[in-house]
Amino acid sequence: MAPKKTVLIGAYGTTNFGDDILMVSVLGVLRDFVEDECIYVRTVRTEFDYLRRWYPQVNFFPAGHDVFEDNFELALYGGGTQFYSFAPESPVKSCFFARKLNSLKFYAKKPELLLSKFFPKNRVNYAQQIHSEKTYGVSLGAGPFRNDSAEQQAKSKLAGCDWISVRDSLSKDFCEKAGLQKVSLFADMCYARGLWDSTKSEYSQKIHLKKIGVIIRDWPFMAENPFMAPLHSAVKELESRGLEAEYISLAPRCDMGALAELRRRKIPCFCWDPDEMVISELVEKLGEFDLFISSRAHGIVVGACLGIPSIGVLIEPKLRLIAEGLRDSVSFWDAPFNPKALLDKVTLISEVYEEVVAQTRRYAEICARSAMSGADELRKRLYDVYQVPNSNSDSNCSEKIR
Repeated sequence: MAPKKTVLIGAYGTTNFGDDILMVSVLGVLRDFVEDECIYVRTVRTEFDYLRRWYPQVNFFPAGHDVFEDNFELALYGGGTQFYSFAPESPVKSCFFARKLNSLKFYAKKPELLLSKFFPKNRVNYAQQIHSEKTYGVSLGAGPFRNDSAEQQAKSKLAGCDWISVRDSLSKDFCEKAGLQKVSLFADMCYARGLWDSTKSEYSQKIHLKKIGVIIRDWPFMAENPFMAPLHSAVKELESRGLEAEYISLAPRCDMGALAELRRRKIPCFCWDPDEMVISELVEKLGEFDLFISSRAHGIVVGACLGIPSIGVLIEPKLRLIAEGLRDSVSFWDAPFNPKALLDKVTLISEVYEEVVAQTRRYAEICARSAMSGADELRKRLYDVYQVPNSNSDSNCSEKIR
């Protein structure tokens, strides 16, 4: 009998750390049931050498590749906000030119990628239909939707799933209002650090707030990043008060406009580079900080996994939703992005820092258990498809919690 093939679908291959660890988490469960050679990962880019280096036997191909015309035993939507539509508020001219400038500088360092960009072996095609005996979705986010067409397409794809788990209450409400059955709610899979971080490091001791990590994000659905200027102003004031601050990009190919703005201001930024780094190295780097000011949802999640509190820069609803399990241990800075409001939040956290850290760790552990329950539920569903896990499979995902 021919081996059973599985396709894993996600926003992979963009050097986005959040999507990278989502993929690692899902593969960590899937590979207990399916041999690497039978796993086909659909990426959103045509250049993804780092993924092939991480998993040499797994098959990586961009959306639209002929390989996805085949029939699969299982199609698995592997986490993240894969169903959404954002409407630009206004023409993004300044952001457009900043992105182009940053692109030129990026490809100047890696000219081989420039050739593949203009002469790709396989062009990305998201409209391609995947044919499978069963379809699952795990740790998904659905919405927001700014046009009816995208919403109807999302409902149609999700309706074709035999089982879905979502990561937040709003996504569950969307599925239920759409009449979808078999929808489970668990914390985002990345809260289960044991699924994506092979190190056994414990929480580092955090007593005083001294060093802040400022996680940036380029938001292409606005004319400019309206939070960046007030953020710079607040960071300068924090540094004048004796605190140390460092900018971080967890998705440099996606943050081109924000990175260009930092360069204009001659501000250095630490960037996740999976071509040169491994996950454990970034974890070690992030562990140096005492607080994150994060405009990326998985910056908050990873911070919580490390026992480090965060202030979310609320440029999109996903940040509040993905952090709902952290409750009051995370606060948010939102429009109109007043620098004083951010400074006040940092001051408040500093005054009761040990209490905030303890609260963050307590809720993070609750989220980790929920995420592991979601992984265990996925294992049960995979057993329905493949019957017997691989011989090196663990009996229960929860055993992987540090």
